[in-house]
Amino acid sequence: MSSLAAVVGPAGAPACPQLLLGMLHAMHRREPVGRFVEVRGDATIGYGGQERCGVHLGPRGAVLLDGRLDNRTELIAALDIEDGRVGDARLISAAYDKWSDGLAEHLLGDFAILVIDGARRRVLAVRDHFGVKPLYYARQGERVLFASEQQALLAAGVSADVSTAAVVNFLAGTVGRPEQTNFEQIACVPPASLLVIDSNGLSARSYWRLEPSLPEPPEQDAAERLKLLLQQAVSCRLPKNAAYGVMLSGGLDSSSLAGLARADPANHGRLIDTYSSVYDGTPEHNERPYIEAVLAQSGFNPHFIAADDIPPFEGYSEMITQHGGPPIGPNTAAARQVYATAARDGLRVLIDGHGGDEVVSHGHGKLLDLIEAGRLWECWLELDALRRIEPFNAGAAYMRMLLDFGLRPKLHALPGWPKARARRRPEPDPLGMIRPSIIDEFGLADPRGRFRERLPGRTFERSQHFITLTNSLQAKAFELLDSLAARYSIEARYPFWDKRVVEFCLSLPPDAKFKRGVTRRVLRGSMSGVVPDMILERHVKFDFTARIVAPLLAHHEPMIRRVLSDDSRLERFLDMDALRRAHERLKAGSAKGFDFQWVWRAVSCSQWLDWIESNKGRLV
Repeated sequence: MSSLAAVVGPAGAPACPQLLLGMLHAMHRREPVGRFVEVRGDATIGYGGQERCGVHLGPRGAVLLDGRLDNRTELIAALDIEDGRVGDARLISAAYDKWSDGLAEHLLGDFAILVIDGARRRVLAVRDHFGVKPLYYARQGERVLFASEQQALLAAGVSADVSTAAVVNFLAGTVGRPEQTNFEQIACVPPASLLVIDSNGLSARSYWRLEPSLPEPPEQDAAERLKLLLQQAVSCRLPKNAAYGVMLSGGLDSSSLAGLARADPANHGRLIDTYSSVYDGTPEHNERPYIEAVLAQSGFNPHFIAADDIPPFEGYSEMITQHGGPPIGPNTAAARQVYATAARDGLRVLIDGHGGDEVVSHGHGKLLDLIEAGRLWECWLELDALRRIEPFNAGAAYMRMLLDFGLRPKLHALPGWPKARARRRPEPDPLGMIRPSIIDEFGLADPRGRFRERLPGRTFERSQHFITLTNSLQAKAFELLDSLAARYSIEARYPFWDKRVVEFCLSLPPDAKFKRGVTRRVLRGSMSGVVPDMILERHVKFDFTARIVAPLLAHHEPMIRRVLSDDSRLERFLDMDALRRAHERLKAGSAKGFDFQWVWRAVSCSQWLDWIESNKGRLV
């Protein structure tokens, strides 16, 4: 993990090394050693990192890299470089010399890159395909400032004013456009994008997009092919010169990565450190038995973190400072404990199974395709098989799908049939606590709505999978996780978000993902012999909500009551009477729908508004 910072001024602008040092200091936890500042042309640049392979300095230019290249061999051959030990930043510099703005199309890995071209007076900022590595920027007069973290830009004097739309999005459980942040004057380089500053000003373009029409591979080879791709993705992410571990939850994703890391030849048989949150006080929600099934394979050095009684809002103001706003999910307290424990053990890298559900897909969109094709009996058999594995009301689900995706579209297509009336708001309503005036003013819609869409010429399953992978929420989750881990000088790496793995999983036919009630079939097949059968046969995930409610009420009840009773700032956005009723249901153990999320978001928002005021910001 490295810290990037740069101030790009107009021609003849004075250098500002002290400003850069202040920006780097604001990110000192990200990389506590190895900071330096240089002047290149009209830019003053700063870098924090132990390994200088993330920096290449030329006579008039420079390359700064936070991240890693995974296709070094191909790049070295394409660029005719003789020294195979050359650093990643030097490779990027050579790629820029050969391909100019087309360099990003030749890169594979997780990266945030700044290219300072002093000779041509231009700057390139590049972010990886899915946004694993963040890169923020802000205009300040005629200057443009770049940094790996938003707090570095605030330290440089950028305004702390927060967009009202960002607050509304948070309360609604949605996110804005990929380039938007919570701050009015700070933007983020979007995933798979290249930003250019030159004599024409500032411009941005996408250098890659996930293709929804990828050809399907042969299903009989799918499991073996996925195993090879995941082995490759894990191997790329195992550091060569730093201690690392694996986050092990006992689920299929993390267990798969732990097994592949243990078997990697570069591991040389050493014990793999694993880090697991356990909830021994609530056995019905505890994954310890699954975790211990993985550990029984030997080759691991386990670390358990008791997570039953972690106060969810402990250190919350510091987290808002680090991230630039509240987290989009409520379970960050346990993740912070894992990062803190790993850091105390001297680790620098954690392999994380985040995103496995989204990348591999459960394949439920296949059911809608069966309904639309009129294969109703086949759809029912799939639902019935799924019900036997993951208990739910299959009959109600079947009738709802039959009405929404079978009968209603056909009726609306009939000549003379009246236009569809506005549908009643769903129950439970994810926007139910937001005032109707705010819903209208900001054009809010049910965030689940887009996942019911179908792309032209694509199946529902391919469409839903594609929409999930390209949702802005993915990049925002990476930005949050990066800030949480950086607080402890930890770099989290995500093998499931390897570009080759993502493209392959999206291309798979529906039956490879879901058949006879078994979801994620291809991953289960590929991990046979890698993880225990107990994991392969696990189909039900525990609900994290129950794990968080008890410590929330035990540690923060006075704060919750104060916020819901006295914080008049929230009345602009929320139905406070309805919110107080949700709180009472939560205390009585009779919560329904989104009660927990609403109480948590309201208290989070109150803390956030306090932070804005204490940092002399405004809501604009």
